Amino acid sequence: MKKNSLVGVLAVVVLLSASCLKENSAAISEDNQASIVGVWRIEKEVFEVLFNGEIVDTQIDYPSDDFDEYYYEFKPNGTVVGALIETPTSTEYCIGTYAITGKDLFMEVSYSESAKKSINRIIESITYSSLVLLEESAELKSSSFPEELVSRRRRYVFNKVQSLPLSPISGESESSDTPKAVDLGLSVKWGSCNIGATRSEEYGYFYAWGETQTKADYTWYTYVFGTRASRPFSKYDVDTFYGVGDKKYILDPEDDIAHVALGSSWRMPTIEEWTELKTKCAWSWTDNYNGTGVNGAIVKASNGNSIFLPAAGFATDDDNSRGYYWSSSLYTDDAERAWYLYIFADDVCGISRSPRYYGHSVRPVSD
Repeated sequence: MKKNSLVGVLAVVVLLSASCLKENSAAISEDNQASIVGVWRIEKEVFEVLFNGEIVDTQIDYPSDDFDEYYYEFKPNGTVVGALIETPTSTEYCIGTYAITGKDLFMEVSYSESAKKSINRIIESITYSSLVLLEESAELKSSSFPEELVSRRRRYVFNKVQSLPLSPISGESESSDTPKAVDLGLSVKWGSCNIGATRSEEYGYFYAWGETQTKADYTWYTYVFGTRASRPFSKYDVDTFYGVGDKKYILDPEDDIAHVALGSSWRMPTIEEWTELKTKCAWSWTDNYNGTGVNGAIVKASNGNSIFLPAAGFATDDDNSRGYYWSSSLYTDDAERAWYLYIFADDVCGISRSPRYYGHSVRPVSD
């Protein structure tokens, strides 16, 4: 199958956001929200067709001699990666975003050399291990059948699997769970992707400062180290006006999501390391990184190496004309805040601080 086939099949599956399923029917209950994130494999496609004046069902099983193997990985932040395995040595990829309102599914996906495609579909049913998506059309001819067969309805059935049995989309031989350490000629090496991502252009996950789990609600009331009203914070508080405080201003390893997720020498960058990256590298903005349609900042070092920081917005704002990246450094003049680096389309990059409960992106560094 060709790229248009993958776009078509991917389009009917990528529109699954666990955070929005509460509006759906009993078939898509809140109990099943957690089953959306993960890796799915298409098992079969059922066509409802008009044949000699009668409606009949025709089924295609995947994979087969004529139909290829499809895998999709869904991220909690609304990113999806699709892979079409044509042969053991030929795999095509695409990347996109997905969302859901009620049962109406929407996605945008693109290949590196093609424009984004937008398609709507319907979730018919979902459980922890299976997913059925519906495509309806008054007349949709299929090249897989004789000319007189006109498709009236298609159902795509997916099963959840343990993992994506592929190398990372970038073609690197390393594990898809581990970013590549990029030498930019600075005091630390910078990760090639965000925490929760496997490619440079993927957004990854959002985290509150010092927290190591994602969540649905980013407020002071859900913040692990306490609220503004309960000062001093249970950890990382240098302001003695509110009490003794522990005078910690750099995240401990157990509170550093980069170290928790990746181990070894990986950690979150300090604000000094972000400043070094900001001042010693060349920054430029792109609206279409490597043809993926992803906005963000390209950071190029004098040694010719570079990294890309996607503009993911933050946990409660999906404005993808900007991005926010935590440091491991507390803002010591106001312990309610921590330092971060921002990227904007009209102001490429800068340094600021925000309330610790905000959900920002994390880019790891390695010593």
